[in-house]
Amino acid sequence: MESTESLRAAMRGALSIRRVVIDCYGHTLGVIYANGVNLSCHQLATGNAIYRRDWDDGDAVRKDCPRSADTPPAE
Repeated sequence: MESTESLRAAMRGALSIRRVVIDCYGHTLGVIYANGVNLSCHQLATGNAIYRRDWDDGDAVRKDCPRSADTPPAE
């Protein structure tokens, strides 16, 4: 399943955002959940995203889905 389709399928039901930080432009950077499931974890688990610690403000993704975050990307 393509990344966009996978994410669209996972985004059914109630959505919520947990703010991690506000950037220097005033934008909220956060983690989005659908029915309590972290969508970043979903995308990592389905192989539709890669984890980069330097993009993970406050280790938010690593804390929610440590198994996926610790798995090196396939070569």
